[in-house]
Amino acid sequence: MDYESLQPTTYHRKGGFTLIELSIILVIIGLIVGGVLLGNDLINAAKLKSQISQFQEYQTSFMTFKSKYDCLPGDCVTASNYNLGANGNGNGVLEGGGVGCFGSLTTPDCYFTSELPLFFIHLSAANLIRESFNGAIQLGVGYPKLAINDNYGMIAAGQWQSGATGTIPNNLTTDYNFPNGIFLFAQMCNGSLNIAGASDPIVANDSCGVMKPSQAYNIDKKIDDGKALSGKIWGYTAVVSCTNSPYTDYNISLNNNVCHISYQLY
Repeated sequence: MDYESLQPTTYHRKGGFTLIELSIILVIIGLIVGGVLLGNDLINAAKLKSQISQFQEYQTSFMTFKSKYDCLPGDCVTASNYNLGANGNGNGVLEGGGVGCFGSLTTPDCYFTSELPLFFIHLSAANLIRESFNGAIQLGVGYPKLAINDNYGMIAAGQWQSGATGTIPNNLTTDYNFPNGIFLFAQMCNGSLNIAGASDPIVANDSCGVMKPSQAYNIDKKIDDGKALSGKIWGYTAVVSCTNSPYTDYNISLNNNVCHISYQLY
C-alpha cells in the first residue's frame, strides 16, 4: 500500500487570496461599514429625540409654572414672594432690559439682563426643571446647553423685534409674520458665552449656526409641519442659508451647523 497517498494534501499558496477568501473579506468589510453607518444613524436619531424631549420638557415646566403661580417665568411680578428670585414686570412679555430690547436677541446688552435670565432662574428655583441656573453668562450655569450638541445653548425671549435680526430672511416679524409669544431660541453659539463673567458675548446674533439643516428639518417634521417659516418651530440663519429661497424649505443638502431654530412655548 502506498502510505504516502493516504496523507492529507498540503497546498502552498504562491501569493494573493482565493476567490472564497476575497468574498469573505468583502463580506466582513461590508458588515463593518454597515455597522458604522447604522451606529451613526442611531446616534443621530437619539440626539434628535433628546432635543425634542428637551423642548417639550421645558414647555411642560413652563405651563406648570404658569398654572401654579399665575404668571410667566421670567416675567412673574410676584416671584420674590415665593423665593423664586427677582421679579419681572408682569406685562406678559419676556423681554430684555434697556432701550430697543423688546424681544431682541441681537443687542448684547439685551441677552443677559432683565427677564431673559430670570426665565431659567424662576423655573429652576421652582424645581420644575432638572438643572439649576443662576443667570451667569455661561452655558450650563446661566443658560441650558442644547441636548443635540452641548457646545451650544438656548435662550428664552419674546417675539423677534421687527428688523432686529440679520437672519435670512432679514425681518422675520415684518416680512414673515413671526408670531407673538414666548420662545426657546436654540442659537447660543460657543465662544465667550462659555466664559464666566464675559461682558459682551458674541452669541445669539446669527453669527453662527447650532445644528445641521437636516437635523432642524427632522425636528420640525416630527413635532410641527416640517416648514421653516410656519408653525411652532421656525428655522433660520445668516451664515449660510439654513433654508432655500423663499425660505420655507430646509436646505438639507448642507451638512454643516448653519441652522438656528425657535420653539414656541406659549
